[in-house]
Amino acid sequence: MSQPLPVCAPASPLVTHAATSALDQGGPPLPLRGSQPHPHDSQPLTARDGLNASACGAIAMNKTEYRLVGERTFCVLLLAFSLGILYLAYQIAGLSSINSAGAFPLGVSIVMLLSALTILLGQFRKHPPQCQGWIDACKQFTRQHFPRRTLIFAALAIGYLAAIQWISFYLSTFLFLVLSMVYLRNGRIVGALLSSALLLSLIYLLFTLAFSVYLP
Repeated sequence: MSQPLPVCAPASPLVTHAATSALDQGGPPLPLRGSQPHPHDSQPLTARDGLNASACGAIAMNKTEYRLVGERTFCVLLLAFSLGILYLAYQIAGLSSINSAGAFPLGVSIVMLLSALTILLGQFRKHPPQCQGWIDACKQFTRQHFPRRTLIFAALAIGYLAAIQWISFYLSTFLFLVLSMVYLRNGRIVGALLSSALLLSLIYLLFTLAFSVYLP
């Protein structure tokens, strides 16, 4: 059985040609010019290493990048959302002054629009997703974009938003943080309790005491 190719940098054509000539003539392994062996290594790099390096470079160059299912549609929606934000930001104060109330939202919306355009243009360099039929496409879409951890965290977030009106902001936030950290960290309960208490203390000091913001 053949050995797997090592992970290495691609060799130049001159090195590859010299390595091939040495192997074809049946001579001893030809060290690579300029190679410095590690102090703990007993053997320097040889011609066969040069051939393996060339193979590694060819494999890296031939790597094909495919789009995810629904990725281009998401980019189009992101572009439309950025245009909507730009329109709403312009309606605040237009381009009247750089110190106006709408200057910051306008700048953020322009950055969002440029980012969405860059991402969308980058999609045209990728190959179509590898799927057979709409059933396979739906399975890939669900598996790639809605893994189990994402769905569970989304359910916790929805429950947190619903619980704010019933058990107050601080208690619901504490429970949400604890449950989220325990789930994402695989059961570190003590650390989740301490981190949640520290975050709630900072929120109380910053919003309730410093800025006098009412929290339900």
